[in-house]
Amino acid sequence: MLSRGPPRRYRLGIGPGTSGERVGDDLQRRLRHVFPRVDVLAVQLRIQLSELLSVPGRAPAVLAEEIVDLPLPAGDGARQALRLLIEKGLVPSALAQLRTLRLADVVPLIGARRDGPLNAGCSARLRELLAREEATTWDQLGARTVGDIARWRGMGPLLLAGLVGAAMDAAMATGSAPAEAADKATHEQEPDVAALALLLRHDKASGGELRRALEAQASGDGPADVRAAATRLLAAADQAGDPNLALLDQIWKAAGSHRDRAVLAHRALRLEARPSAKELAAALALSESRINRVLARAEERARHAADGAGSALGPLVGNLGARLGAACRLTAVDDALAMLGLPSRSDPRACLLVWLAGPYVPVKDHAGWLATDPATLLADTGRLLHDDGGVRQLDHVAADLEDAGVAAHDVEAWLGAQAVAVVDGLVVALSGSPADVAERLLSAAGRALAATELAAIVGSAAAIDQRLRRDRRFVEVERDRFELAEWGGVAFAAVAAAAPAPAPPAELFPRTGRSQLRVEVDGDVLRGASEPVPLAVVEALGLSCGSRRTFTTRFGPVVLSHTATQATRGSVRPVALALGATAGDVLLLEFDAATGVASVEFLVAASSAAS
Repeated sequence: MLSRGPPRRYRLGIGPGTSGERVGDDLQRRLRHVFPRVDVLAVQLRIQLSELLSVPGRAPAVLAEEIVDLPLPAGDGARQALRLLIEKGLVPSALAQLRTLRLADVVPLIGARRDGPLNAGCSARLRELLAREEATTWDQLGARTVGDIARWRGMGPLLLAGLVGAAMDAAMATGSAPAEAADKATHEQEPDVAALALLLRHDKASGGELRRALEAQASGDGPADVRAAATRLLAAADQAGDPNLALLDQIWKAAGSHRDRAVLAHRALRLEARPSAKELAAALALSESRINRVLARAEERARHAADGAGSALGPLVGNLGARLGAACRLTAVDDALAMLGLPSRSDPRACLLVWLAGPYVPVKDHAGWLATDPATLLADTGRLLHDDGGVRQLDHVAADLEDAGVAAHDVEAWLGAQAVAVVDGLVVALSGSPADVAERLLSAAGRALAATELAAIVGSAAAIDQRLRRDRRFVEVERDRFELAEWGGVAFAAVAAAAPAPAPPAELFPRTGRSQLRVEVDGDVLRGASEPVPLAVVEALGLSCGSRRTFTTRFGPVVLSHTATQATRGSVRPVALALGATAGDVLLLEFDAATGVASVEFLVAASSAAS
């Protein structure tokens, strides 16, 4: 069975305590390094921040924890716009939520700076206040709380917001390359678009490894210049002329505004760890019903644009749908997209194609699995696993799962995610009471099982032992070893107490060491029932009264028992199933007492052979 961890939860704010000392990756220059508390800003300002810092090929960020992980812009103009936007949002109510935090918690990267704020764009009035309070360096200011600074005489909300903006300027300058040098390096090293397009077309045909590597660098936590270079290369490759990606980009943009596309990406396109409508509603200050209306409108626009694409998009959607099937593993999505020469599922345009081909929805309680109709898939799986009393041949189950939509190469993994066990080529359902599961396991094994063997699958050995002793479906044939009562086995305690019956005359049952038994297949045999056999069968093998013996065959064990009143044969169901026997067929079993092996000859019914 799968181990199911707790569901992922999204934090809609970043808590205090993010000091400059804890930020060891300052060269990454993400928003969390210069202003992690975006949760204090108004919703509209957060959306504007997300638009300003949006990354090409990535879903729009809406939740606060997503926004603070966006990379800072490279240009001075965009950085100035970022500062002004955050200053605009630092109204008195927002500053009140920051009062208990140190300035180094509000702007983490300034905690390590020893220079002063005079050259960081502070206004004359602000420089005058800082000089009067003898706060001349950023590390001195960073140690003070926002509430302490707000109590300075003459320090109003606008000046305090300006101080935070100046600290952000200083933080963004930390570790940055000079703008002129960066622009020069960018212009001197423009990628050869035609050569890159040719290379990526070849990469598409060979599995898409190069594109996946570039995407990993663009979205990873490496140095900023490496991420920027990978992003430029991918953008150049897209511009170089992939008509499929260009078409998907048009459909993506047709879905609506930045906010509408964000709701679409999080609630419909995201293939794992989807935030709930309630979480998005809290992040966007909307009602859940409004979130659902926004989603419906964005879906309608996207489908309308896809319908307008017509024949240009149809083959691409059909190709992806054929590769994925009705159910697939999450990893198969990236593989299928790479084979089509498209970005991975981290790109909303690629997820849009998956949505059009399905849509594919995460399967409840099956992490890493997607299906176009999860409820039907789970219902069909439960039904086919419990057919025939919950014990079925593995190849029959695999065929039924393929009919239900699970790809052949995923059948084993899907079975591994279910509550089943595979015993001697038979799939045993593990649902129900421990006694029910033990009955199925014994039926599949066709032999006595120890309590510890059953406990390894069902539960604790002590609990299993007690349950089976009280249940009339089972009999303890040896100490802590159980059989199904229908097999005709005798409890070992009763055998030990009973007086042995006198043996019949030897001449009536010569002990040749070999014996043959004819079994006509019928409904009882296929259900695993045990049956009486002539005493001559067991006597010829030397089985004394009160004893039993298990003989091995190519297809499973067969048990012969000799009680005081009759001889019985245990279940031969595994043998019949392995041979594909049906009602009317005949099994000829020849037992060899010397080796403990039984040979099997299979005779097909005349009516079956004729057909």
